[in-house]
Amino acid sequence: MSLSIAEYISYYSLKLISILIRLLPKRVSNIFGYSLGFLIYLTFPIRKNVAKLNLRIAFPEKSESEINKILKKCYIHFGFVLIDFFRIKKINHTNFKDYIKINSNSMSLLNNSNGGIIVTGHIGNWEMMFPILGLSKIPLSVVVQSQKNKGVQKFFKELREYHGNKTLLKGVAIEVLMSELENKIFLGLASDQNAGKKGYKVSFFGLDTSVPKGAALFNIKLKIPIYLLYCVIEKNKKYKLYVKELETVNSKNGLKYDVGKICKFIVRDLETIIRKYPEQYFWFHRKWPKGIYKNNNYE
Repeated sequence: MSLSIAEYISYYSLKLISILIRLLPKRVSNIFGYSLGFLIYLTFPIRKNVAKLNLRIAFPEKSESEINKILKKCYIHFGFVLIDFFRIKKINHTNFKDYIKINSNSMSLLNNSNGGIIVTGHIGNWEMMFPILGLSKIPLSVVVQSQKNKGVQKFFKELREYHGNKTLLKGVAIEVLMSELENKIFLGLASDQNAGKKGYKVSFFGLDTSVPKGAALFNIKLKIPIYLLYCVIEKNKKYKLYVKELETVNSKNGLKYDVGKICKFIVRDLETIIRKYPEQYFWFHRKWPKGIYKNNNYE
């Protein structure tokens, strides 16, 4: 990967920040993360209007005061998550349990499977799947969004692949993804992004939106399981990992029907988790059709 001078500066600046953060004791880095999130909320609230509109759509029963309270907690939470991402190389076999608690049935589901699809959403700290599965020797390839800045892309790739995982850029050939699955490697996919015309329309918090249908198609074609994985922060500031095998369908009603049903199952279960941890969800993406944000001048 060839980088421009500006991209090299970005890359080495991020590496330096990561090294400095890893030198901090965990308790200090936690405080730093929460403070960073709160500072962003006060001074530079990125996509605040988009996030607030999303919350209003998702929780119409909540008052403006309650919405603002959740929104504030979202910024603080993602300051914490960002700092933990920068110190992800610090996690190893020795201190693994100091960071993460794993639901008793979760790893056994994956260990007893010959690969499959792992779907997740931008809830809790989705980046934690990399050290968790890597240190557990569970083979994983995750489809990720490319970054405009190649220096940032290189930095992200190094962090995500540090524990032995693999990342694949969004838009990679379908044959590559099929090969990973056929070789019994788990394929990680984010299933809460607006997929536009390529997706399948389902109800998400009572409003139709387009969601990716890749997991459903792979399940139907290869007859492999789909697992929902999410990692949330509990009151003790530790992460807890949950894995659940999702319901699928194999009917005689045709491919479109089966894909639709599986997409609905995925979104239904994701929505249940988000409702339980609304302050840990990334509300800053445009989840619903563009017209909703355009009409509210939040393009």
